[in-house]
Amino acid sequence: MLAQAQLPPQRHHHPGYTLRIHTLGDFTVWRGDEAIRKEEWRRTKARRLLQLRLHSHPRCLSREEIIERLWPNLSLKTAENRFKVTFNALQRALEPHRPSSARPFFIVREGNRYGLNPAAVICRDAERFEQMLDQAQALQPQQPAWAITLYEQALQRYQGDYLPDAVYEDWTMSERRRLQLRFLQSTEALARLLLSSEPLATISRCERILALDATWEPAYRLMMRGYAALGQRHLLARTYQRCVDTLRHELDLPPDAQTSHLYHLLVHGLAPEE
Repeated sequence: MLAQAQLPPQRHHHPGYTLRIHTLGDFTVWRGDEAIRKEEWRRTKARRLLQLRLHSHPRCLSREEIIERLWPNLSLKTAENRFKVTFNALQRALEPHRPSSARPFFIVREGNRYGLNPAAVICRDAERFEQMLDQAQALQPQQPAWAITLYEQALQRYQGDYLPDAVYEDWTMSERRRLQLRFLQSTEALARLLLSSEPLATISRCERILALDATWEPAYRLMMRGYAALGQRHLLARTYQRCVDTLRHELDLPPDAQTSHLYHLLVHGLAPEE
């Protein structure tokens, strides 16, 4: 659940459902168990306005800040008109059955500022993703089996990059990279935990890392260890060559000395400790 916004609780007509929001992969919003259909948004900018509002939470945004983000090249008068129409479209999408006399529940206004109602329950997949990763990381030293379960459950929530339909919006870039980095680091941690008991699973998790970042060198090292554990030295050698070729092509660099040293040990049947 999202933390409280910087607006005081207010009395509003409760629509009778919570919002669930999927931001990792295709952007989807559910009113309770009902997904908002594409045509219900009426305007693409209505979706973008909600994304901006979620992204900036818990900080409330002024109308001027929103206009600067969403309509930077329009005249002030035109942009204000667009904002008004878009904001109304967003409210209708979130609360289609709200009585005309009732105040909106999920997104509230305080003077010139707009924020999420602190009394509303809004569940966001990215937030739950990070909570579960934190729990897995804390359990990893003492309860690795339970940590593996939590890592698996958390990583299943990462269905794609953060707000991919807003990839060209500069305000999403840092958060997209931060969440992607958490996914890569956590998938590596899971692959490492699985290595001694399930080397094939380790290899599979490493492939998922490399599909997202082909230069993630620790994944190649874990894959080589996995193939060594399975006695598949030809695949071990193929993985090392893949690493060499990828780093040369993508970064014009050789593998790290640690990677090369590990390869030479493993190919001669040695299994060094990590």
